[in-house]
Amino acid sequence: MNYTQEYDEYWSRPDRWQSHSFEDPDAIARQIEELCGRGSLLDVGCGMGLLVSTLAARGVDAHGLDASSRPVEEGNRKLPGRFHQGSILSLPFPAESFDTVSSTDCLEHIAEADVPSALKELHRVARRFVFIQLATKPDRDGRWHLCVHDRAWWELQFFNAGFRKHPLSQLAVSYETLENESWQITLLFEKIPAAALAAYPLASLQAERDLHMDMLREPGRRSDAHLARYILAREYLPKEGLVIDAACGLGYGSAILGQANIAVKVVGIDTGDFAIPYAERNFCPYLPNLSFQKGDVCDLSAFADASVELVVSFETVEHLREPATFLKEVRRVLKPGGRFICSVPNLWVDETGKDPNPWHFHVFDFPKLAGLCADYFDLRDVYRQTAGGGMKLPDAPRRLRKMNVPVTSGQDEAEWWLLAAEKESVPAPELLSRASGRSVVLMTSYPGHSVYCSWSARCPFPVTVLNPSSADIEIPSDALLLVTHDTYTEPARTLIRKAVAAQIPVLIL
Repeated sequence: MNYTQEYDEYWSRPDRWQSHSFEDPDAIARQIEELCGRGSLLDVGCGMGLLVSTLAARGVDAHGLDASSRPVEEGNRKLPGRFHQGSILSLPFPAESFDTVSSTDCLEHIAEADVPSALKELHRVARRFVFIQLATKPDRDGRWHLCVHDRAWWELQFFNAGFRKHPLSQLAVSYETLENESWQITLLFEKIPAAALAAYPLASLQAERDLHMDMLREPGRRSDAHLARYILAREYLPKEGLVIDAACGLGYGSAILGQANIAVKVVGIDTGDFAIPYAERNFCPYLPNLSFQKGDVCDLSAFADASVELVVSFETVEHLREPATFLKEVRRVLKPGGRFICSVPNLWVDETGKDPNPWHFHVFDFPKLAGLCADYFDLRDVYRQTAGGGMKLPDAPRRLRKMNVPVTSGQDEAEWWLLAAEKESVPAPELLSRASGRSVVLMTSYPGHSVYCSWSARCPFPVTVLNPSSADIEIPSDALLLVTHDTYTEPARTLIRKAVAAQIPVLIL
């Protein structure tokens, strides 16, 4: 097909001349800068050059290319030397000429048979990133859109061409937005390092797929769900310090975490003989703050006590014969105030009541997960996730929603539970000094209830129990704090008044 002839005619139409495929070029420019950086850029199929001129005005070394001479001449009249005529099937630039290659409203305009050649050329001239917008519906004339396919189809074409999803692509198109995309979609990709691509072509992942998959090289809603969990975990990243991705698999999640800043050191740990070399060769070349170690997550002896800011471990505890051993190690290595975030499948069982996954040793629901973690950490946040297309809730949409704590409803509406917890902080030495010899008083008839026992054993102060059996009971004058849940009945109400009168702080649970 002669694309030059076709698009000389396209741009000769009065209704097409000076038209653009997007309404807000600044929004696109911001996305490119935030996710791909401010390095050099080539916009392939640039049309009238609005994106190029917008980026150039923001200080980006941006160039445009189009098959038709008419918009190229117009672009060079305004910004001399920035626009080039040529074909996407044979780009007139040396290999790795541009840090980022963008293309908006272009790829759907080429014949499907030409797509592999076009993507091969994008891969050749890009150093690292590709930013794509394209239509997934026929055009208004029923003529120009020659290759109309959905996101999953296009992603697979890019994977076959040597790309993977940009690790932060869900910052451009969020997990839930993927469920209901408009006629135009945005895709971001990262070029796989050449040595890694040669060692691990896409076909090499099939043997590992039942246990491990690089979800940056997998299309579809299930892989979207895995990536969304790590995007959420970024909200818990420290400003600096050490982060562990425990049972990191092929390392894609560690790479998502490692995009933060150079002061955050991310270490991925996994037992897999295939996983660690794969992760190192695929992700470390781009991220100097990222490293991988082969090891058992139940033995974190490579890390000192209280040396880690955050431990992330998704889809792990159900794979461990003794998950409590893992959590003890996580608690040991976390600093006071350090955080732990994990996920489990929610009641993934078949008609026999058993989990059909041979790699799973435990079946979890939310109470079981929360109870396990509460023995070692303070629960902070809970999230419920669905993706659809799987064994449980197959028709559910992509959703990742924060729940109110305590979780009292909707427990059958989750495919996965995500839980963020925290290791309690050690009180300041001066506070401990002032509190010497004083105790926390639990005013309750039920000290064994989880609202008390879930934390009292780890309280850094002595704990005593006061049974509110009579209003005449004396509250110890040296009480550091009175803790209770009962503000409704007598004699608890009177005893609370007495504590307040004696200037003893009262905490109502």
